[in-house]
Amino acid sequence: MTVLQKYSESDVYDRRELTGAVDVLTEALPSFRGRSMFAELADGERLLYALQRVLTRTR
Repeated sequence: MTVLQKYSESDVYDRRELTGAVDVLTEALPSFRGRSMFAELADGERLLYALQRVLTRTR
């Protein structure tokens, strides 16, 4: 189960896990851009924005 699936189906959030997932994606996305992996980049950006929305809702 992905982090996004886990938190979209739950009312209990672990902010450290969410923040960690956002940090990993933030670091990985430039490498997709550098390798011209545009489909993967688009998917990663959508996932990043979704995780950021979940983090915003948990404040």
